[in-house]
Amino acid sequence: MTGNKEHMLKLSSRTTISCAIVLLLVLSILGYLTIITSNKSTKAFVHRQPTNTKDLDRILTKGLPLPILDASDELDKWWQQSGPEEITIFSTSYHISMIADIKDFLGKYIQPYNVKIIDKSLSGHCHLMGTCAKDLLVSPPIESKCPFHDGRKLFEAYKNKNDAMKEVDIIVSDNPFSQFEYYMGLGKSFILYAGTRFEHGREAQHQWRVLNENIKIVAKDPRHVILANSHYDAHYIHYFTGVKPIVLPNYCGYTNAMYNPTRKQILVGPSRLSVDKKFFQELGSDYVPIRELYPSYTYQDLASHRAILIIPYQVSTMSFFEYYRMNIPLLAPSISLLTEWHMKYNILNERTWVSVRGGPRQHVSVVPAFNATAYPYDPNDEINREAVAYWLQFSDYYTMPNIILFDSWEDLKEKVATIDFENVSIRMAKYNEQLKRYTSAQWKKILRQIMSRRTRNAEYPKDYDASMKEQFEIDTTNNKCY
Repeated sequence: MTGNKEHMLKLSSRTTISCAIVLLLVLSILGYLTIITSNKSTKAFVHRQPTNTKDLDRILTKGLPLPILDASDELDKWWQQSGPEEITIFSTSYHISMIADIKDFLGKYIQPYNVKIIDKSLSGHCHLMGTCAKDLLVSPPIESKCPFHDGRKLFEAYKNKNDAMKEVDIIVSDNPFSQFEYYMGLGKSFILYAGTRFEHGREAQHQWRVLNENIKIVAKDPRHVILANSHYDAHYIHYFTGVKPIVLPNYCGYTNAMYNPTRKQILVGPSRLSVDKKFFQELGSDYVPIRELYPSYTYQDLASHRAILIIPYQVSTMSFFEYYRMNIPLLAPSISLLTEWHMKYNILNERTWVSVRGGPRQHVSVVPAFNATAYPYDPNDEINREAVAYWLQFSDYYTMPNIILFDSWEDLKEKVATIDFENVSIRMAKYNEQLKRYTSAQWKKILRQIMSRRTRNAEYPKDYDASMKEQFEIDTTNNKCY
């Protein structure tokens, strides 16, 4: 009997312990369910462990791969053996940032190439860079009904003082892209560099048609190079001209600032927004427009925030490249969400020049496609939702890697609560290094292509019409204004 009692006590003890364990498990599960239920409405704000690498691979944009270029060593060898002592580039841009980026990059990253840049800025912000044009013989306008007539005046002005242009090897034409038309008679090489829709200043039908033809003529000559700083503008130029520009994003290393998050707010940018604060007010007080927090700012101010929420007014902006180069994590609406916003609110109010000018939404461009079958939709179609969505795929937000896309404000809040921004920034930094190597090799390749085909310090052409005929087979003797 004593043995049986001891056995029964042991069984009883084991049963009690087992029941206690089961009870604890049940209570834990009930407590967990209670926590989930009580936080269901605010689960996006519950901070969990940062997402792992696999999750980031799934969430972040993949971007488009960088092309493989000639070995940089080969390009350097050409320069040392055959290159000129110095290349002189001339600019009269109406935008300060693109030429500033070219100056900064060529000055830092393409040694042993020696490049001198003459920056005669016509931008209203040129005082910020100290580059305002003060001694130009002729200031080329943005718009012209008679670009060859204006080009003739410019030609004659430099003809009488040709020392001012004799040392110039290359003229950069970026903003407006069409500015090269004024300089065609000078016998210089061109780098046409699109940073927005290329018909700026030539938006009327006949002007635009003539511009398209001139672009095609210039593109045939390897002494000239055509670039676009975004896939969108590269496809846009191709749509209307059949010319395929080299895609060369601006590097914007001039920011000289790096991601160092010390402030909790998420900035809303870019500085110029096409919506007011009510548009994103449900996100809460942690989301602050850049200009509200910083009427004026340094790049390091921006880099001190966790991330920047992009609410685009354009498909490509210099500020986007600046943010990216500082490795600041970027949040952007998905293509479907941005399309929805645009159709409802015209949020991309600088996507087309018609919109910039305040005109009504258009279904077709005023000039036709170069090849009607190359693209399914007109890029300036602002009425067809499918057309808008199709062209938005070429925007920087979807062609650059490591952008955090969201489909709704709730989706945004959940991703902000869970994504490891430091990891995203590290990925951006790695891509920036790749892009720097690519951009360096691309610039060396461009300069070699141009300089190996042009005669340096050639005599200034004596006659405008003869120069235009000889270089481009364009008859300007009876050219009419339009």
